[in-house]
Amino acid sequence: MREIILHIGAPKSGSTFLQRALLQNRARLAEAGIAYPHDGGKHPGNARHIAELDAATFEALFDGGAHTVFLSHEDLFALEKEAKSLSRLARVAGVRLRKLVFLRPWSAFCFGDYSQHMKQNFEVYLASRAPFDGKTFEEMAAARAERVDAVEFFLRWARVVPIPPLTIARHDRIPETVEAMLGVTGLDWQVPRDRVNPSLRMVDCE
Repeated sequence: MREIILHIGAPKSGSTFLQRALLQNRARLAEAGIAYPHDGGKHPGNARHIAELDAATFEALFDGGAHTVFLSHEDLFALEKEAKSLSRLARVAGVRLRKLVFLRPWSAFCFGDYSQHMKQNFEVYLASRAPFDGKTFEEMAAARAERVDAVEFFLRWARVVPIPPLTIARHDRIPETVEAMLGVTGLDWQVPRDRVNPSLRMVDCE
């Protein structure tokens, strides 16, 4: 049976590490009938525009005789509506759609989230001299904790793609979780740190 594994995040939970590892293992995965399609763009993810899929481009994902396609983008965690067409196309084609999420404890996530916002908005923050609209780290973390509600995101995804399974694992269990899902072992998970979008860690602030 053909299947799609759809990795939807969460952000700051090892997504870039996973995507880089899949890219560098594409040849090994292809030998096992597993595709990680990529357009060669700067972002290592490949699923940000799944809403644009139609019947032809959906089938093209399996070009080369792949029985499994791995799609990944961390932004999808909060963009469940983007998967509506993918869910419908998979159902019509008889392709199993499996959802995958990696999470990290909030006590670690809040530091990575803070530094990611800093990297993405540094010039604006520098010009205004008021990063995060003048919020302190504690205020920003509290505000984000209210907005980043994993359970709510899961419920929203369940309404768009109601068919299980949904696999949830810790961010530090990516290699073993992915190899188990794909049925392959011994993939190369040695990704240089400067290629994985490293974030501020709690230990960096001590």
